[in-house]
Amino acid sequence: MDGRRGIRWGLRSLDHHFRTYGFAEGSRLLLLRFAKSASGTTYRRWRRPQFSDYPPGTASFYTSYEDLLLSHRELWPRSLRPSLEMLNELRSEFRSLQRIVDERHATRKLSHPQPFDVKGISSLLIYALVRIRKPETVVETGVANGMSSFFILHALRSNGSGKLYSIDISSDVGVLLDDDERAAWELRVLSGRFGVADFARALADLPPLDMFLHDSDHSYVWQKMECEQASLRMAPDGLVLSDDMDWSLGFIDYCRAANLKLAASIAPPTMFGIALPPSRRAAVDPVAGHRFPTLIASARSSGGHLS
Repeated sequence: MDGRRGIRWGLRSLDHHFRTYGFAEGSRLLLLRFAKSASGTTYRRWRRPQFSDYPPGTASFYTSYEDLLLSHRELWPRSLRPSLEMLNELRSEFRSLQRIVDERHATRKLSHPQPFDVKGISSLLIYALVRIRKPETVVETGVANGMSSFFILHALRSNGSGKLYSIDISSDVGVLLDDDERAAWELRVLSGRFGVADFARALADLPPLDMFLHDSDHSYVWQKMECEQASLRMAPDGLVLSDDMDWSLGFIDYCRAANLKLAASIAPPTMFGIALPPSRRAAVDPVAGHRFPTLIASARSSGGHLS
C-alpha cells in the first residue's frame, strides 16, 4: 500500500469509527487506546492473547480447515460421519461462491473498509460449519459489507432451511447481498446505547440459537458479553464462534468461565475461534507446541502474540 492509499484508508477508517460510535464515544475510545499504547499497560482487558494464556489441554490450533474439522467429532451431527471427501466438496462449493462475492466486491461501492470483511479461511469454516450442522437459527454480530452474511445465507439455502439474524449498530450494511439472498435474512439494529440490556433485547424473541458468530466490537468487555448473552439463548448443542478471537482475551475468558475447550484456525493476520460443544467433546492436544513448533516459535519471537 503506497502512502496516499494508506492515508485515504486511514481517513476512511477514522470516519467510519466516528460514524459508528459517535463523536463523544469515539473520542473516548481513541483516548483510551492512546493511553494504553503510551503507558504500555498489560492489564488483562487491554492486552492481546499470548500462548501462556492457554492452560495445557484447553485449546488446539490448526492451519488447515480440514485438520480442524476432522479432529473434532463433536462439531459434526451424530448422524453424519466426518470425511475428507465431504470437506473437499464443501471447499469446491465455497470457491464457486467466492468468485461471485469477489466480483461484487470489485464492482460495488462498499460501505465499510475492506479489512472489516471476514477473511478466506474464516469464511470457509463458517460456510462449512453451517452446511455440516444445518442450523435453523443463526445469529451474527457485525455485518459490515456482508461477507460472512453472504456465505451463511448461501449455506442455509443449500441446506434447504434456516434463517440468519444479523445484529449491527448501523443499517448501512450488507451491500454485497442481492435482494433474493435477503429472503432468509433479518437485520436488527441496536439502539446505540451499547449496553448488555440493548444486546439482550435483540436476542430476546428469537428461537433457541443453533449458531452464534461474534464479529463486531472485539474489545474485551463487548466480545465476552456477546458470547455470554448468546449462550443464555443457545440450543442444547449450539455453537459459539468468534472471528478475530485474538484481538482481546474476551473469547478466551468466556470459554474458560463456561468450562469449554476451544479450537482455533490460525491464518495471519487473523485467528478464528470455535468454542467446542461440551457434549461429545473429544480429547484435543495441549496448546499445540509440538504440532506447529515453527509457527509458535515465530509468534514467541515477536513478543508471544498470536498475530
